[in-house]
Amino acid sequence: IGNFLRKAVIGPSADDLSVQAHTYHGTPSKWITTLNGIQSIALQYGINVVSTWGASRTNDSHEDFLHAIELANSSDIILFVGGLDERFEEEDTDRRSLQLPGAQLDLIIELTKLSKPFAILIISGSPISEPTV
Repeated sequence: IGNFLRKAVIGPSADDLSVQAHTYHGTPSKWITTLNGIQSIALQYGINVVSTWGASRTNDSHEDFLHAIELANSSDIILFVGGLDERFEEEDTDRRSLQLPGAQLDLIIELTKLSKPFAILIISGSPISEPTV
């Protein structure tokens, strides 16, 4: 945890419950998103967590990039949480590519330009191939 007093959690999978069981149709005893888990731990250490989707999985829009970059730039550390959801991994569904869908890779590239400590968490039930990451 170190000296990180403000953490930016950015990406379409950060606060999305659907990615927690997208290829499994059981009922968990408790639903918790990645963002919720990070917030509960950060609270214990006095770390402020800010978050936004930043990028879509389903289109190439950069509409929320500026907001995501502003949050990341005002933070000490950045965590990008992306990947796939049930629209890409359900029965009888084929993907056209093994890359991250939508604008996720574009946002990752922009966030790395900030030269801050940066981590990427990919939530996916199938392979992702991103050689540039």
